[in-house]
This record gives sequence, C-alpha cells and structure tokens, in this order.
Amino acid sequence: METDINIRKINLVKKVLELKDEFFLEKIEKLLSKSKVSESVERISHKDYVDKINEAEKDFENNNFFSSKELLKELDL
Repeated sequence: METDINIRKINLVKKVLELKDEFFLEKIEKLLSKSKVSESVERISHKDYVDKINEAEKDFENNNFFSSKELLKELDL
C-alpha cells in the first residue's frame, strides 16, 4: 500500500516537472499552501467511523454541504 502512494507521488512530481503552463503551476502552489497536510493518520474506531457516516448523511439530507463549484471557489481554483 505504501508503495502505491510513493508511485503516485513520483508520477505527480514528473507531471509537475513537465508543466509549461505557469497559470496551472500557480494554482497548484495555492492549493498546496492552503492545504493542511498531516504526516500522521489518526485511527478511529469502527463506531466513530459509522457515526461520522451517519452525521454526513444527515448533513446531506439537511442540505448542509458545499457544491463542487462552491468548494473550488473557496479554494480559489
């Protein structure tokens, strides 16, 4: 599994190195500067996982979510 993510990282770096569009590169930089990357992954119990799913479903039913357009606007993409 860890190998898969390493391969994806390498492929992403290759694509970034091949970029010729400065506008796109700026967008990537903005996205990375806004993201909060954490090296550690917090494990949660099965119950907490199910609770999060149930909460997400309630949010969806109550129209408490962002559309993809709203998210892109928020990320300034």
